[in-house]
Amino acid sequence: MDPLVIDSAEICQGAVRKRTLLGVPTELAISVLCFALMPVLMFWSWWLVPPLAGLWLFLRHQTKKDPQCVQVWLSHLWLDKHYEA
Repeated sequence: MDPLVIDSAEICQGAVRKRTLLGVPTELAISVLCFALMPVLMFWSWWLVPPLAGLWLFLRHQTKKDPQCVQVWLSHLWLDKHYEA
């Protein structure tokens, strides 16, 4: 008798969580914080912080709607050249 083979499985909601840092995916949070701190530490200038704060709020809003949105967008950019005709 053949064993029962399950070809699909349902993942219960909440079993997969995207790791975030202050509401933004970790890799993006570190990148944005580094870009914000570079001009401050190098030139003592805060000119880049307000636009990056707006970007942070946008990313946080998108992460609340769909935690995987940034990963999907980045993978689309990365793989787009492979799928062009």
